[in-house]
Amino acid sequence: MCRLIFLSTVFLFATSCKEGGSDSPSKKPTKSPAANSEGSNSSNGDDSGDSDTSASTSGPLTVGGTAKLSGQSFTVVASNKLTSSDSELSGTGSVKASSGLGSIKSNNHFSISTMLSEGSVVKLVANSTDKLAGGVEITFQGLNKKLSVKVGGKDYSTKFSAVSIAKSVEIGVDIHNEEANPHVLIWVNDSAFSEESAKFNTEAAGVNLSRGTGTGWGLILTNAKVSSASSGAAKFNEEG
Repeated sequence: MCRLIFLSTVFLFATSCKEGGSDSPSKKPTKSPAANSEGSNSSNGDDSGDSDTSASTSGPLTVGGTAKLSGQSFTVVASNKLTSSDSELSGTGSVKASSGLGSIKSNNHFSISTMLSEGSVVKLVANSTDKLAGGVEITFQGLNKKLSVKVGGKDYSTKFSAVSIAKSVEIGVDIHNEEANPHVLIWVNDSAFSEESAKFNTEAAGVNLSRGTGTGWGLILTNAKVSSASSGAAKFNEEG
């Protein structure tokens, strides 16, 4: 009787151990949701850190830098908060066209589109040195809501008294530097480019100018905005 009880006890103990042992291997370690969440957050954090959120700004141009207008490249000669974008040059400073005029004794046409405010100035310098010196100078200024113009330093604004600066002004200038006394014609908001339609003609006005000494050309701005500037062949052909 005692032997039977002892064997039953051993059997029950062995069965209990076997059942307990079978549970232990079935439990597999799992990653906690918190760990997965942290990993996901870390990855998102890295992605956001790699993204570029900086905005592109033109900022002031520096001397020796490059600006572009209507496909024409310019080198900055002087700058006082002069800025550039794909469609506008604005502020105060001077730029020289990267492409010269070919020869000193050449005839050229210059096209300028500008928005002038009161007191702002855009000066065209043609057939000049690399520093925009020794050239033929034409100055356009916003004055009393009208376009004021100087040629060779002399004021001829009365010829342009009908031109308002309330909107963009389209300017065309012929400079025939092959002549000892350069022939200059100026058109405003005009595409005919005839001698008769020119608002100013140095020959008709009896103006004497000194020939430009170089092959460079460029613009000098004072608190002004220019949306396009380019050079090409003269529009008016001299006769004889």
